[in-house]
Amino acid sequence: RGRPACTAAACVGCKRVFGSAEQAQAHEEECWRVLSCPGCSCHFGDARSFQAHLKERGGQACCAAQCSICGLVFGSIEECAEHTASHRGRHRRSSPRRRSSSAASTNTAATVPALPAPPRRSRMESA
Repeated sequence: RGRPACTAAACVGCKRVFGSAEQAQAHEEECWRVLSCPGCSCHFGDARSFQAHLKERGGQACCAAQCSICGLVFGSIEECAEHTASHRGRHRRSSPRRRSSSAASTNTAATVPALPAPPRRSRMESA
């Protein structure tokens, strides 16, 4: 009865438990297992969830867009369109175009990793 409510929260990537949601959120910003959407503040623990988020963002204030050629995810449709145009430019030129350092620093692209293959079972586990 007199016990305070539990405020513990876990990282969506590594599942490490923290004393509060704020601590877990701060950790998620640095955790290498967490995928952050560049179009909103959502975090995901696996590529499948991130892909689902990108495909159906119904009602959310997410403006992320994914390149249909290479799969990079950008924080805006405009940024993605500019990137996609660079793919077309590469096909016409014989040498790749270099990006300026200022353009690289403002890029909010995220890479969506491929889904991992299911773990193989050894003969010992099968028996």
